[in-house]
Amino acid sequence: MSDTTLSQEEINALIAGGIPDSDPSPAAPSGDSPLTGEEIDTIGEIANISMGSAATALFSLVNRKVEISTPVVSIANWDEIISLYEKPCVLIKISYTRGIDGSNVLILKEDDVKIITNLMMGGDGTNVDDELGEIHLSAISEAMNQMMGSSATSLSSMLNKTVDITPPISDLIDLQDTGTIEGIGEFIKGDFVKIQFRLLVGELVDSIMMQLYPIGLVKDMVSQIRSNMQTDSNSAVGEDYINGARNQPDKVILSVMETDTGHAAGRANRMLQALESIKRNRILCTVVTSALTYTGMLLSGLSVTEDEKNQYGWQGTLTFTQYRTTAAV
Repeated sequence: MSDTTLSQEEINALIAGGIPDSDPSPAAPSGDSPLTGEEIDTIGEIANISMGSAATALFSLVNRKVEISTPVVSIANWDEIISLYEKPCVLIKISYTRGIDGSNVLILKEDDVKIITNLMMGGDGTNVDDELGEIHLSAISEAMNQMMGSSATSLSSMLNKTVDITPPISDLIDLQDTGTIEGIGEFIKGDFVKIQFRLLVGELVDSIMMQLYPIGLVKDMVSQIRSNMQTDSNSAVGEDYINGARNQPDKVILSVMETDTGHAAGRANRMLQALESIKRNRILCTVVTSALTYTGMLLSGLSVTEDEKNQYGWQGTLTFTQYRTTAAV
């Protein structure tokens, strides 16, 4: 990974909210699944990090606490999606213009869109009796533009290259309409990857949000991330090198005591999962303290006081090692 990766704010986005899932562990893929178990785990981590950034972006628009659960990944088809929705839904299509080739689709319930857009326009989220019209679709498109823009930034960090998107296109559609599938994308006509999240916005929204990806696009993203990780591994000499950068003799070890209490159940576990992912993938971070800002920091140690760790909070030590950008010699 390069040093243009997750900032402290983006790390906070990963750990913000954290809510339990009704089924947090997807079933293991069957023998004829187009994705391996490892690929499913990897795309789940990608979605988890990306949606953490998106949740922070949505919070800034609605001024309400936004929580997006750890994703559940599975293989689905359009008939399955139809069976999950009784009323018309808002379908948002996001296409990539740089970094990766393809598109994905988000599906939100109509009432959820009304509440979110009402909050965006200064309401309290309760006056949602009007029919969903162009003003709602325009507002949710802007919200998705900011959310998916933040998501693309996180994806850029993981892929180690710039990822850009087109402005999202939002439409109110009846999933039961057989003509709907024609305007979405060819990948919808077969099996695809379904990533399901639980979405909470304050006390107003407690719902399901789905993201649909072509299988080929998922495999491509997973392959690129694995390739980047292998490149980092090949360029390393012991623990002294990361991405061609040499650990200087004056390396800095920064230990931080973290206490997370007074939050909703499940938040602490989500935070620890995100930190473990950052440590495992050797993502270089920017760490901001009250005194100094440290760049090029690698999370090299994470210890948790087990008797303090529970569903509401934890206490432990994060150890960061500083890496300079001097080329390896």
